Amino acid sequence: MPALFLMLAAASGAAALLYEIVWFQMMELVIGSTAISVGILLAVYMGGLGGGSLVFPRFARRATNPLRLYAFIELAIGLLGVAALFAMPGAFQKSMLLSTAPKPYWRSSTPWETRSTPCPMSPPAILLDAAEAAFRGRRLLALTTDGELVSFAEARTRPLAVAAANWVASALAVAELHADALMIDVGSTTVDLIPIAAGRVAAVGRTDLDRLLAGELVYTGGLRTNLAAIAPSVPVRDRWCPVASELFAISADVHLVLGHLTPDGYTCATPDGRPATIDCARERIARLVCADVEQLAAEEIDAIAAHLYTEQLRQIETAARRVSERVGGAAPVVPLGGGAFLARAAAQRLERAVVELPWSAAERDAAPAAALAALLAERGA
Repeated sequence: MPALFLMLAAASGAAALLYEIVWFQMMELVIGSTAISVGILLAVYMGGLGGGSLVFPRFARRATNPLRLYAFIELAIGLLGVAALFAMPGAFQKSMLLSTAPKPYWRSSTPWETRSTPCPMSPPAILLDAAEAAFRGRRLLALTTDGELVSFAEARTRPLAVAAANWVASALAVAELHADALMIDVGSTTVDLIPIAAGRVAAVGRTDLDRLLAGELVYTGGLRTNLAAIAPSVPVRDRWCPVASELFAISADVHLVLGHLTPDGYTCATPDGRPATIDCARERIARLVCADVEQLAAEEIDAIAAHLYTEQLRQIETAARRVSERVGGAAPVVPLGGGAFLARAAAQRLERAVVELPWSAAERDAAPAAALAALLAERGA
């Protein structure tokens, strides 16, 4: 009998640890992997242990059959554990509907809920849920990678068609104005390179995977790109120094130092939480080679920044040449996005003319949003 009790206690402890892991994963899907979620989990878990230790002995002393009481408690725990799988999503759904403010996609729905979509964990489904909660009672449409405007009900059945269609809106807007062009939209982390031929969008990729394979999507941007992802080594004192593959500095630091960005244009968080100033940016860039400003002169850090800028341009230029080969000619470049300065510089390397869309600077920076608004007005949606 003692051996049986030991086995039951071990199984109970293992189940408790499993519950903790499952609950943490559920909390992570709702409010993210943050200090808040970990704190709530530990408070409830440890509070439950302490409360149980305080209350249980009072009942145990009165029980005529302690083993039966133990079995009842284990059964209750199991039922509560199963109930939590359904109660937590429902409780969060109600709290989300009480709020009118849109939330980040990882906080906006119940990804484990399977009633509304055949692809329950896809970001498109989560975003659709968030949009419906934020704009209740309004007719909502989603743009597909084929340029269609479809209902949310249809979008839920075609998650891959609406997962990353923002570039389509911009490309359709460019095609309306220029029969032949190369759209280069440089955002904070990525570059879209979309050929326009004979007034139509001539992209061959639709999903991000296909676009990466086709060279129509390049993961480098004007703000948030990890510098270690741009070049494996940088010039330091007439030698090539490998970089540290850590998030010490980002592309915004390079462009701030080189004068391509103003401090106000540094719109993302800095990797070290310090200000977006040239001096702090130089310190962050120095850390890329495990150094600091006492070890490297400002000119040496600026040389590293210049090399990384050249490497970014080389990546964009290479992709642009590859995309252009499929449609032929030397169509002008239409630069868009907050990193349009990179697109203009790439056009110069390509020896292409640059044509600007007749939009405001703010509209060109947020081209997909502006283009989608125009598309909705044009189609009377």
